[in-house]
Amino acid sequence: MGGDRIMAITKITGASIAADSIDGTKIADDAVNSEHLTDGGIDNAHIATGVDASKLTTGTLANARLPSNISDAGTEGTKVAVGTTAQRGTTTGQWRYNSTTGLFEGYNGTVFTSLAPTPTVTSVDDSEVDSAAGGNQTIVVTGTNFGSGGTITFIGSSAEFNAATTTYNSATQVTAVAPKSSFLNAQEPYKVKFTRAGGSAGTSASGLINVDNAPAWTTAAGTVATISEDDTGNHATLAATDAEGDTVSYAETGATNITGAGLALNSSTGVISGDPTDVSADTTVSFTVRATAGAKTSDRAFAIVVENQPILQTDLVFDFRAADFSGSAGTISDGTSLASCLGSRLGSAYATSEVQHGNVTFVTNDSYAPGGKAFNLTGAGALQVGMSSQANYNTYFNNPTDTTVVMWVDWNGSTREGFFSRYGTSAPADGSIYHFNHMFDSYTQLHRNSSGVNLGSGNESHGNWDPNHANDWTMWVITYDVSSGNQIWYVGNESNAMVTWYTRALGTNSGNGMTGYSNNQTPIMLGGRVDNVQMMNGNIAEARYYKRALTSAQITAEWNATKGNYSIS
Repeated sequence: MGGDRIMAITKITGASIAADSIDGTKIADDAVNSEHLTDGGIDNAHIATGVDASKLTTGTLANARLPSNISDAGTEGTKVAVGTTAQRGTTTGQWRYNSTTGLFEGYNGTVFTSLAPTPTVTSVDDSEVDSAAGGNQTIVVTGTNFGSGGTITFIGSSAEFNAATTTYNSATQVTAVAPKSSFLNAQEPYKVKFTRAGGSAGTSASGLINVDNAPAWTTAAGTVATISEDDTGNHATLAATDAEGDTVSYAETGATNITGAGLALNSSTGVISGDPTDVSADTTVSFTVRATAGAKTSDRAFAIVVENQPILQTDLVFDFRAADFSGSAGTISDGTSLASCLGSRLGSAYATSEVQHGNVTFVTNDSYAPGGKAFNLTGAGALQVGMSSQANYNTYFNNPTDTTVVMWVDWNGSTREGFFSRYGTSAPADGSIYHFNHMFDSYTQLHRNSSGVNLGSGNESHGNWDPNHANDWTMWVITYDVSSGNQIWYVGNESNAMVTWYTRALGTNSGNGMTGYSNNQTPIMLGGRVDNVQMMNGNIAEARYYKRALTSAQITAEWNATKGNYSIS
């Protein structure tokens, strides 16, 4: 029966039509409506292109032989198989959506290949790395089209390296970990690249990571200065450097111990300066300073020792101490420098010192001197203190109006012998000078010769000052105050607890003070006269010279602070 002779058939079942008995090409448009196709209604059918598959509301075309030009005219898309990586098949040519990777993939008979979009890298959560800090740097990278199993690479100006680990967080975020030391100043800024497991990669358009190391301290931790409570000016300089060349600033952190001690820290230079607060005993001021360069900081702990200073520093010209002599015990030859006896104290920058007029002996086993150290004089040889220039002579020796001499002496002579002298005719200018010249005559009498300042010369006999003990060390203090006109002798030893031995009242504004010797370069001699006469027998351990008249209270304070060094209670 030819299909063209069928006029009207209300129902055709698959059972009543033999295969190929109806040529689909002979079926007119809409002759078979989809509404008449029930589930499984046409099996093994040869469907021409004229049949619109979209008319199939239910059911499938099982085992249908569809032409290669099938077209999906819809707008939503054609659904393919969906499954995890574990659910992959093994059929060559299969195409599916991998719900584990989030990618479409196909199997070529050997491996699955993904249809992966190109990744992009847009930003990082930390744009600075301190490469000198040690340890690892964790960086969260943000972008698009990331996938599991990918790798982050840091690309410098001429070299690159992979992160030690790259952790997939999501399609827009991964976390990379790399050693901080791998980032180099010379390679910054670093671009960031993400490479998917399938090979596609994306790199940030610009450098996202810079190397910014914390400043490095060049000043060692610990005590940076030991100063007297009377010191002023600069005491220490703290320093740190920055590898990137950023300016380093300094600030105390965690406390205010620097300012609390009366000192100041310069934020730009790192200099610690100022007049420290007086202390009753040697005090360690501990503090932490933070060096800042850019956004990086580095802290370090330091300390300054503030020493209790009972010896007044104001107007002190020099402070000579045998205990600081750098030489060895034994004979010290004429001309030997004694500069070490000035230490780093006031006067060390402009004063000079040496042995003169013969040899002396440096002893280190005296039973009562500080550290057992003293200079022993035997009537030939003395200790000279001068100035380094004519200008310094004028400033410190020639023009003071008032003066004070402090000496610790163990005298064992019996006739007139000088112990402090600026006297003689050896000066290159102004001729002879008779400027504060003092001698021992006996344990009851001293001789003075100060006519050059209109104080006159003569003997002073005002009681026995002999210690009369095995310990004969004595502190002598002689002051002259031009405004009061008083010249005063003080004595302290084991028998005399720092007493005023004699006050010579010359009347207000008597004399002309210590002035009047412009350009004179006569030094001071300890243990004899400058002109090499009346040289002393005995020991000298300390000598100080002031451009002022110390008060009784200041003298008593120095006595109380130093007498213990000579085993005097």
